[in-house]
Amino acid sequence: MADQCVLECQGLRRCFGKLVAVDGVGFHIDPGETYGLLGPNGAGKTTSISMIAGLLERDAGEVTVAGEPMTTHSVRAKAARPASPPGSRPTSPHRCRSSATSTLPSRRRSPGRSARATPRT
Repeated sequence: MADQCVLECQGLRRCFGKLVAVDGVGFHIDPGETYGLLGPNGAGKTTSISMIAGLLERDAGEVTVAGEPMTTHSVRAKAARPASPPGSRPTSPHRCRSSATSTLPSRRRSPGRSARATPRT
């Protein structure tokens, strides 16, 4: 398995009606490599990741994870992907939300004050 690609994508394509969101995306990642997807809003980054993860059906193309074909129904390929990067600490989404919101300033109102200013006449 040392020679095997961790992830390989070939000719990924996804359309939403007449909108072509992803067209011809292809790359391979070898063991130990790290990749990122960069591009402007609407470039198809999230759609590509969703197809790679097996969350979204592809219109065309192939994805293999550790040599196993990835589809929305793939069990062996999904079991082969790591749940989180090596060395990272998994966190609960609930903890992330509470820590993020605890740093926001409080917007409490005095009793009897409305959220909107009322014009004086």
